[in-house]
Amino acid sequence: MKKRLCHDQTGCQAWENSSDVPFNTLTYSSYYGTWTPSSTSTTVSVPATGTAKLTVNSSTAGIALEVGGLTLSSSSSISNNPSFSFDMPTMNGNNVQVGSWAANQYSHGSFSQKKITSTCLQALSSGRVYASGSTGQYVEYSASIYGTFNAPTPPTTPTTPTNTVFDPSWCSGSNITKAETLSKFQPAATTATLGTVTLEGRKRECQDQTGCLGWQPTTSLPFNVLTYSSYYGTWTPSSTSRSITTPSTGKAILNATSNTISIALGLDDYPGLSLSSSSSFSNNPSWSFDMPTLDGSNIQVGSWAANQYSHGSFSQKKVTNHCLQALSTGRVYSENGKYTEYNASFHSTY
Repeated sequence: MKKRLCHDQTGCQAWENSSDVPFNTLTYSSYYGTWTPSSTSTTVSVPATGTAKLTVNSSTAGIALEVGGLTLSSSSSISNNPSFSFDMPTMNGNNVQVGSWAANQYSHGSFSQKKITSTCLQALSSGRVYASGSTGQYVEYSASIYGTFNAPTPPTTPTTPTNTVFDPSWCSGSNITKAETLSKFQPAATTATLGTVTLEGRKRECQDQTGCLGWQPTTSLPFNVLTYSSYYGTWTPSSTSRSITTPSTGKAILNATSNTISIALGLDDYPGLSLSSSSSFSNNPSWSFDMPTLDGSNIQVGSWAANQYSHGSFSQKKVTNHCLQALSTGRVYSENGKYTEYNASFHSTY
């Protein structure tokens, strides 16, 4: 912080160090759209230290410089590189500026000169305090809020285990054929048990911009009820959610008619839950486990999914002669772009 003694006509003396800086409260005129400094002033002793805090949500990033009771903050869209503007600081809930006069005080931009890089930041402002009377003398103050910091290091990418029931390669091999499917039935039967099926889940904590932590086991999965719009031809998740304990086990059942073969995955503890699909018998079966149902309602994992409006909740699937797998990912958002992401896996070997 520096100051110097000046006069409107005769100029300024040399800069000298200052042990404090005055901040005057501003009042806003909605009629004129201008800020005007009042006579109320608060003095901040310098040098003073504080912190620079970053915040982020789904679409914006914020920065707040907090030092000596003063807060200088700004937010920016993060669709591209952020562009922060430190125009107007606050103190005790009031907008303030350096001194009782500034060259740009009516449109206002008290700390409009600023710079932020990966290793440093600086915000500069100048203001004046005029002497009483009309002598033309004033003290000019130059304020600098600055900091240096280490360059950011790339975050460590969480290790994702491979060849688990959440890995698409867990169930490998060729798709089951018509002949292999029919071999699961006894002669003259219309139903057959393909095998025991298990529903397992995992979760991780994420944020839209800063990424995700590692996967952790979960003892339950949230399934949200979907509503259909015939006008738009889309499915929309509602706020109604049911929790399914994981792991849970049940059966994968085959059903045959004259010209179709269907498969239904169910859980013993949740008889109202079903993930099913049917296929023509004319060729090898091609099953699609898009949308599960629970007690007669269509559901999906979580309250948000990447493909929720066209919908394909369990669209990643595989059925072979020895295993089956149906995978889905969904999210439950909280606030500031934070969400819990869930992986759900129906799987079976037989």
